[in-house]
Amino acid sequence: LTIGTIPLTLGGGGGALIRSNATFTGCIIRNNTARRFGGGVFMSQGSRPVFTRCDIVSNASGTGGAGVGNTGAGGGIHSLDSSPSILGSRVNGNSSKFAAGGIFHMGAFDSPFGTARLYVEDSEVNDNISTQFSPAENPSEGGGFHVEDNAVATLIRVGVLRNRANTGGGLNAYRSRYDVFESVIDSNQATNGFGGGIAATSNNPAPSPIRPASVVNLTQTLLRNNTATTAGGGIAATGDNYCGGSTPTPSCTSVKASVSLTNSVLDSNQSPS
Repeated sequence: LTIGTIPLTLGGGGGALIRSNATFTGCIIRNNTARRFGGGVFMSQGSRPVFTRCDIVSNASGTGGAGVGNTGAGGGIHSLDSSPSILGSRVNGNSSKFAAGGIFHMGAFDSPFGTARLYVEDSEVNDNISTQFSPAENPSEGGGFHVEDNAVATLIRVGVLRNRANTGGGLNAYRSRYDVFESVIDSNQATNGFGGGIAATSNNPAPSPIRPASVVNLTQTLLRNNTATTAGGGIAATGDNYCGGSTPTPSCTSVKASVSLTNSVLDSNQSPS
């Protein structure tokens, strides 16, 4: 069975949801592995599951193997073109080999299911880690969360603590948006890059259509004790780095990143720059 271009055998160590509105209450999803995507749970094609009072812990993605490729995403949860809700739950101690030790959430431009929306309330996303598959592979990104392409993540009263990745220790965004309310993003690490607490980037190589830059909105949120090795201990936000090739023209304009802080605190974050 293939989901889009992803063979089902490569995703969903604990379970796979395809066009599913499943509900999980008081569940434990732990110690599962996936060769590539979604160590705990994999979902796709407009799925809208609800996890309430669940523990999604100690799962791993990117265990690899012949013909799989050297990558893994979503140690705890891998959401593709779907809109999951996570309520009063813990996504802790998961790992991946490239993106999102905890939660990977990716939309698709022009999807028939619309914008992919991740909703997390009264939950923990702690102690997750994303690492490189090997030194020859791309650096890892998004220790706690990675959100990408036509996707929005809404976090309300969420603790994002002690997560690690090369870039974007706590939250990582690529051409996507975070709306964060009354939350704590604390003691996350970008171990070999930027954005200890939050990293937000975009890139639109020609001749691709112009895509939105990343947006980060923080309201009544504490961003504290996060560290990065290059820049942006608390937040690193960059607009489009690509603009017309190696020799930009005078008319070249790039897509701008956006960061908004309302009644929020940045405290004791560190980076060399």
